[in-house]
Amino acid sequence: MRPVLVVAATALELRAALGGRDVPEAAAGGAVPWVFVGNRAGMRAGFLLTVTGIGVLNSAFVLGRVLAENDVRAVIDLGVAGSFDTQRLPVGATCVVRREIWPEYGVAGERGVDAEALGFPLGEIGGRPVLDRVELDPRGAARAAGATLPEAWPFVDGLTVSAVTGTPDRARMLRERYGTDSGMFERPMMIESMEGFALAYGCARAGIPLLEIRTISNPVGSRAREDWNLDAGLRALEHAMSLMFGGGR
Repeated sequence: MRPVLVVAATALELRAALGGRDVPEAAAGGAVPWVFVGNRAGMRAGFLLTVTGIGVLNSAFVLGRVLAENDVRAVIDLGVAGSFDTQRLPVGATCVVRREIWPEYGVAGERGVDAEALGFPLGEIGGRPVLDRVELDPRGAARAAGATLPEAWPFVDGLTVSAVTGTPDRARMLRERYGTDSGMFERPMMIESMEGFALAYGCARAGIPLLEIRTISNPVGSRAREDWNLDAGLRALEHAMSLMFGGGR
């Protein structure tokens, strides 16, 4: 059976997801095989591991190279993220990304960035132009990867940025511009990462399912040390991997 590619931006995040095991050096920018043994009777899952580096450029470059060299059936992205609303999505929580948005593509004006104003799409997926967002199918990707998604994990919208939001004003602007969803009575929960859109777009162009799992390490818009808890986000990554694939190291 074709393997599942497990992607993380940093070795720190990947090591946490693997239960503290050391990440092979070859995984930095490449792909190395790894077998996850779960607590379920006879449960063994074959993976390829890769560490992309931080940001959309690293993620797009490494994902493209790894997919060109390996035939995989699905991709799982694991990493920490910031929450736009820590009342609904607190530090230490785990979530599933259903849509990736790139709020930095388009024409920047007084009211933020307008993707349509540029007049040029990034490309096409399924015959439709792509501007600043890619829809994901988390449940379909989970089936393709052989993963179980706990019902308690909320589905969220992911915003991918090149510069981490460091002020409450910018966080408020992003929340107001992108935190709406036609057909829903409640604003969707949103997170901020630095890689998600690049992986979503690359996988969609390649026709490969992507399952993006994020754990919360901080509120978006604050750089205060007391608001950040990276350890909580990393511990949640290990727990998430165990829940999805049967537990155990």
